[in-house]
Amino acid sequence: MAHGGRRIAPAIPCDLRPLVLAVGLALAGPAHGAVFTPGDAAASDPPSQSRASPDSGDYVLAPSPVRWWGMLALDLRYRDLSEAGQGRTEVLSGSINAATYVWQPWFLQVTGSVGLVAALDHTESTGNATSVNGIGSLDATLFPSSRFPFNLYADVSDTRAEGQVTDIDYRAYRFRVSQSYVPAFGNERYYGSYEQSILRTVNSTDTSLAPGAGPPAEDTLEILRLGAAKSWQTQSLEGEVSVSRNRREEATFMQQSKLDVATARHTLLPGPRFSMTNGLSYTRTAIEAPQSQSTLPSFLVPGTSSDTQFTQFTSFTTYRPYGDSVTDANSVLATATVRAFDFSNDVDGASTGSRGATASLGLSYTLSPQTQLYSTTQAGYATDTFEGVSAVSQSLGITYSGDPILFGPYRYNWTVGSSAIAGYVNGGRLDGGDVVLQATASQALSRGWDLGQGNTLTASFSQSAGYSHGTRLDGEGVLNNTLTGYWNGQGSENSQAFAGLTFSDSRRFGLYDGYFQLANAQANIQMSLSRWETLAAGLTLQATRAETDQDTVFNPDPLVLPEYGRWAYTFGANVSYTHSRAFGVPRLLYALLIQSTSFDLETRALGNSDAPLVQADWLVDNRLQYPIGRLLVRAGVRWAELQNRGSSFQAFIRLQRNFGAL
Repeated sequence: MAHGGRRIAPAIPCDLRPLVLAVGLALAGPAHGAVFTPGDAAASDPPSQSRASPDSGDYVLAPSPVRWWGMLALDLRYRDLSEAGQGRTEVLSGSINAATYVWQPWFLQVTGSVGLVAALDHTESTGNATSVNGIGSLDATLFPSSRFPFNLYADVSDTRAEGQVTDIDYRAYRFRVSQSYVPAFGNERYYGSYEQSILRTVNSTDTSLAPGAGPPAEDTLEILRLGAAKSWQTQSLEGEVSVSRNRREEATFMQQSKLDVATARHTLLPGPRFSMTNGLSYTRTAIEAPQSQSTLPSFLVPGTSSDTQFTQFTSFTTYRPYGDSVTDANSVLATATVRAFDFSNDVDGASTGSRGATASLGLSYTLSPQTQLYSTTQAGYATDTFEGVSAVSQSLGITYSGDPILFGPYRYNWTVGSSAIAGYVNGGRLDGGDVVLQATASQALSRGWDLGQGNTLTASFSQSAGYSHGTRLDGEGVLNNTLTGYWNGQGSENSQAFAGLTFSDSRRFGLYDGYFQLANAQANIQMSLSRWETLAAGLTLQATRAETDQDTVFNPDPLVLPEYGRWAYTFGANVSYTHSRAFGVPRLLYALLIQSTSFDLETRALGNSDAPLVQADWLVDNRLQYPIGRLLVRAGVRWAELQNRGSSFQAFIRLQRNFGAL
């Protein structure tokens, strides 16, 4: 057909279409739009119809000058999933964005976009498949700079049009509305929001639309948040309610989760000597997975349904009639604590629960900066599915902290203490009265090294021991040993590093022998390797092990806790490297991202609407980006291990042409 006086062949071979589109994008002429940022009234004069005549006395709500921009992009992608095989995809996407305001920038600001995504998929198993989908967004804020802004946000997006490599292609539907209010004095704040987020794989209705994407999946999340806060001269009150509902369907697997959280907090601070903090919280977590899990064997749920509820009230009060700090001689500190809780758990119809309350009154008197006397009175009760127990106790004690002792570059601290406790228990296996004598001691040896050039090293070894003996119970002892080491490095202005190692061993001897061991290693580094290069990396390794002879501890669920006496390992690692002049080419950006973690959390099930549909256990992502005027070229290679979907390999190249206001 004819176009611009030139003749173009009516048919182009399929293999040449991406090349023709790329050339067309590169040769497209520049486009221009009005340059205006919502909120900047001086950027452009609104058209005459948006202003009323000075003599009319009327206001006309008409849109003001529009700032617009957009992009057109072509993506060529290759994907290899261990579950679904190989496939390649050609994606042509484009969008137009616009921003303006109505009447005045302080009244109503509006930003929106509209676009299309066309994809052609090739796979050896299902052949070719095409799809065309729309995308768009609307973001409107009423009175954006006021004390009562209202925002409405709606968005339909497609991962294939975002220029980012995702292991699974899906479409996202998001709607959010929020309102907040702050009075003129600023001592109050009220806010509320509702959000719905739906993630749906592009093969949710037709598995041939996305070769290599694995089983179809859909995840729906709804979140309601309400909150209020108010402060007076001597006290403050704040509360928040969050309700989230999540439903996930993947192949023949379906899971629903509910997370309800309500908190209230009151603080009273009439002066420097008295303070009171009261808190009330409620948490409910419910999970239902009634359907088959055969298609996802690695996704394990402890039972088909569970419902856990926990309600707690806490109150903590302090009063210091004499002295300004705990180290002042003749200083007196009184504390009062009240706690009440109610816990229930239902797993597949089997219910357990407990409730109880405790109250304590403490009094501390400082004889000297090193010596303190204390007294604590406690009372409480607890009931579970089988029986109830109540108890009262009174304790008196003394602690002495010696002055630090210096042995050259080493610093030695020590503390000793003793106490007597008289108590009575009604019910349970400890029914009856008892008097217990306790003795404790602790010591710590530490040293720091200045390695020069901003590098320091600190190491310490601490030890604590305790022994108790009662009139009814045999003696029991505890011994804790902790070894720590930290290194801090400070290089140039933008370079710093940290490394730490901790090992702890806690043992109990007597009626119930047992131990708990923990090893933790952490390292972080941020540095500028050169004018063009930056590196950031982090590593966390942790191992724990525990064992006890206490007969009241049942065998743990292997889905929750490891078998007693065996190590449980967790780790997390990440590396980020960027070079803004890769291979010596100006403006050529290279980015490397490496991530790996052992934590397996369904964050959308916990109310995180920004979480992706499918998470990766580990990934290695390489990117190249090169701008040529308004043409942007991107390329990358990515390897990943997906949760419940096996391994993934992807390679892509993207040509993106931007136009309009920048």
